[in-house]
Amino acid sequence: MKKYNYSYITTNLNNQKQYVGDHSTDNLEDGYLGSGLYIQRAVKKYGKENFKREILEFFNTKQEAFNAQEKWIKEYNTLVPNGYNISPIGGVQASGGMNLISRQKLSKTRIDNQLAKGKNNPMFGISLKDKWINIYGEEIAEKKYFKWVQMQKEYKPTEESKQKISETLKGRKPWNIGLSKKNDDRLTKSAITMSKNRKGILKSLEHKINMSKSHKDPKHIKECPHCNKIINNSGGAYTKYHGENCNLNPKNI
Repeated sequence: MKKYNYSYITTNLNNQKQYVGDHSTDNLEDGYLGSGLYIQRAVKKYGKENFKREILEFFNTKQEAFNAQEKWIKEYNTLVPNGYNISPIGGVQASGGMNLISRQKLSKTRIDNQLAKGKNNPMFGISLKDKWINIYGEEIAEKKYFKWVQMQKEYKPTEESKQKISETLKGRKPWNIGLSKKNDDRLTKSAITMSKNRKGILKSLEHKINMSKSHKDPKHIKECPHCNKIINNSGGAYTKYHGENCNLNPKNI
């Protein structure tokens, strides 16, 4: 049990945006600014020296400090996009912690600023276990990670989830629905003809060697700037699915 439990507010001295949180510690000068997603990104962007933390209220327990966040978030109006808080009660982990309006604002902010992609994602190159070790320490993180792994192994979809999946699939039409028998026969005949033609083509050894060299030519190897995948474009895969056409290109989101 920590010596001090309190609610606090952290202010960005550059743009005056604020974040309300709770903290438990034995050292009031530990430099803690907050562990929320957006406040961490802001600190990384502007630097710790551009933030100021003020203690709002002391409590006997951590739970009391956590519960007090709601009134301070409301008083200082620190929900996104005005501030750095995501939840109106101070914790996205809490049941009902994020309302619909907050989720919509969060989604819009993430899209507008191209957040959580590649190196912009705070979890980039970091495992969940490593993240917990940084927050809780190795001993507590080990226990939490073990419970999380067990929960994943024991997870079973509820009957309600199964029903929703079933209803979704029922609403999808097969690709060939509505085709007349004439069209169906035409497609079948076309497929058989194409198969025979392909089997009838005999490539010479020289042709095969040239094709192999072409596929290995470095000029065909490209790296997508959006998903960072290395693609061999000799068959046109890069041109069709990456670069400007990449699903992670902000223009296509």
